[in-house]
Amino acid sequence: MAHKILTISEEAYNALARTKGKDESFAKVILRLTRKKAAGNLLDYVRSFSPDEELASAVEKVLEKRSKIRLRAPEIYMGNGLSRHDVSRGPGSGKTGSRKKTASFPGE
Repeated sequence: MAHKILTISEEAYNALARTKGKDESFAKVILRLTRKKAAGNLLDYVRSFSPDEELASAVEKVLEKRSKIRLRAPEIYMGNGLSRHDVSRGPGSGKTGSRKKTASFPGE
């Protein structure tokens, strides 16, 4: 196989060195990074990196925060003073659906 000599910046070298696996040559790193993939997924992309404790710690923190979030459907008020929630309580739901929301503002 023919060989070529490349000149790269220190920054590029360091980036390749960080990406390079323990038993991987720089040539293999370049081939892996430049290989065209058909619609790869995020997990495959992340697996292409060498282990990184800082990244793992950041992902764990995000997952922990996300597990504590409780999502609620927003109350959407219609022009008649009823919310979408009130209107959806039609006949047979055990609720009258006639609740009306009122709001008071400071100074009124």
